[in-house]
Amino acid sequence: MRVVVAAILVAVTTLVLGAFGVVDYLGRRSSEMARLRRVGDAQADELAAALALPVWNIDRAQIDKILDSQQDAAPIEAVVVDAAGTRHARMRDALRRLVTTNGPIRTAGLLAEERPIVFGGERIGTVQLYTTPKIIERQLRQALLTMIATIIVIDVILVLSIYLVLYRTVLRPLMEIDSYACAVSAGAPGEPLGAAGTDEFDHLRTSIEAMVGAVKAEHDFTDTALDVVNEIFFVQDRHGKFVRWNKAAELVFGLETMRDRKPRYILEHLTHPDDRANVLQCIREILDGRGFAETDARYFSPEGTRDLHLGGKRMEIGGQPYIVGTGLDVTEQRKADAERQRLRDAIRQSAIEWRQTFDSVSTPIVITDGDGVIQRLNRSAATLAGASEEELVGRNVDVIRHDGDGRMWDVSVNPLFPNSPDHSQIVVFWEITRIVALQESLRRSETMTAMGKLVGGVAHEVRNPLFGISATLDAYGEEMSTPDLQAMAATLREQVGRLSRLMKELLEFGRPVAVTRKPGPLDSLISEVLASRRSSAGEVAVEMRNCVGPEVRIPMDRERLRQVFENVVDNALQHSPRGSVVTISGEPLLHAGRDFIEIRVDDEGKGFAPGEPAHVFEPFFTRRERGTGLGLSIVQKIVEEHDGTVSASNRAEGGARITIRLPA
Repeated sequence: MRVVVAAILVAVTTLVLGAFGVVDYLGRRSSEMARLRRVGDAQADELAAALALPVWNIDRAQIDKILDSQQDAAPIEAVVVDAAGTRHARMRDALRRLVTTNGPIRTAGLLAEERPIVFGGERIGTVQLYTTPKIIERQLRQALLTMIATIIVIDVILVLSIYLVLYRTVLRPLMEIDSYACAVSAGAPGEPLGAAGTDEFDHLRTSIEAMVGAVKAEHDFTDTALDVVNEIFFVQDRHGKFVRWNKAAELVFGLETMRDRKPRYILEHLTHPDDRANVLQCIREILDGRGFAETDARYFSPEGTRDLHLGGKRMEIGGQPYIVGTGLDVTEQRKADAERQRLRDAIRQSAIEWRQTFDSVSTPIVITDGDGVIQRLNRSAATLAGASEEELVGRNVDVIRHDGDGRMWDVSVNPLFPNSPDHSQIVVFWEITRIVALQESLRRSETMTAMGKLVGGVAHEVRNPLFGISATLDAYGEEMSTPDLQAMAATLREQVGRLSRLMKELLEFGRPVAVTRKPGPLDSLISEVLASRRSSAGEVAVEMRNCVGPEVRIPMDRERLRQVFENVVDNALQHSPRGSVVTISGEPLLHAGRDFIEIRVDDEGKGFAPGEPAHVFEPFFTRRERGTGLGLSIVQKIVEEHDGTVSASNRAEGGARITIRLPA
């Protein structure tokens, strides 16, 4: 009877345990494969997020470090990162070491996950993660063997139980195991299993506790791994309820109370109202659309509103869809970006204001390095050099030349940063043309004033005796009836007339005059002067030409300026040979930074002797035997009264030239 009972019990038990083992094996295999896929999926997301910044910065050392960190993840068989035209790959070798490889990845039998590497909303690369199910299959085979061994052990125990007290040796241990399994399945720690009555049950107890410990350890490992990751990780159901999350999600969302499993829905409690429609659209894309989506949204946290960049993917558990979400808190990054932009705008505005101020200074300013190489200059300096700033920067400061333009400069060079290792210099060009001209004019004015007072006084004293001599000659005119006396009287009158003209010119030279200038045409004035000298020109057979156009107008004291051209024309006629031409021409001229009208009076005579042009405007300098030497001195005085200049030179074709420059 015991043999029959034992055989029946063994057979039934073997069939039941075998069926349970098959179902458990298939269920565990499906569960382990699903878990492997989840782990690979989460690990791929984690790697894509972790690699974003190093790939963006092309930090190959950090990329390699992140890839090498996957050594301890046993399911990972290979990792490949493609970014910036570079491939980083790791693959297990025969010793299960994750080593660098440049060859192709053997993907047969591997589970593959591919993720884009995104930074700032821009795809900058991809990461491919390959996991192997061989470890799971090895574990399942070991579990299957363990289960077969267990069945055999149980069968042996059942046979032996016929000879033992069934309750003590079978029922009570099985009840304890069942109680422990139910407690563990319910999530409670369960009471520790007591010692069984047989070694076989002790081994069974040890195996069950080991399996429970392994499951708990794996769960704890997963939670720890997710909590270590700085990126946000969470799982939500279709209604937005959180079912799992990591420490980062808890801190950002303020979900400490979620540890007690109280419902909390992200759309109802956390999402900014203005962003809820966008988040809902992404949820629909994940659950009912293409299965993944990403967006930027604002969320309320205990510390205030946070900016998050979130991505999600669809996952099914038990036929129900869930959202596996990851994200980055970009609040500080956005604030930093906004502050950097504000600083850039402020710096740009300051640079514009500094440049405008620098360029608005009319004084040429150049900044050079210690060797005189131009680093920066203002618009006035570029204009002085006759080139653009781009052409001048990098060249030596001596390219800024000002020869031949009639201007004079005082150049000062000072250190840009005194008492500093930086030897940069600031070079300032001060135009002193007008100052020098004023100084020279003042010196001439002082000399002429002193001389004018002197000659004026002399002229007054001499004029009265000359008048007496002239009156006496007139009184004795009737008595001087002989030809000899009349000739002597004529000679005396001629000399008295000459002295009278000299006195008149001396009085004119020494007389201060207030000049009143009004704009007027220059050609009509010159035409009047030439008309008044037509008879004198006819006597010496000299042609006079007025080449000044009617558009030339200048501010002038017409009567004073008439005397200038009368004296200059008279001087030209006196030195022109018969049959020659005296030409007066005029045109606008930019000189020393000012607008002038340059009038040239040219004759075809012998010209000035060497050294004469520097003295022709000095009082009493004359080349004519009967000249007073005051005509051109009076010309210079009147021209300077008009803020102009006058100079003498010889023409290349022959003849003399008087050049008069008057402000336009």
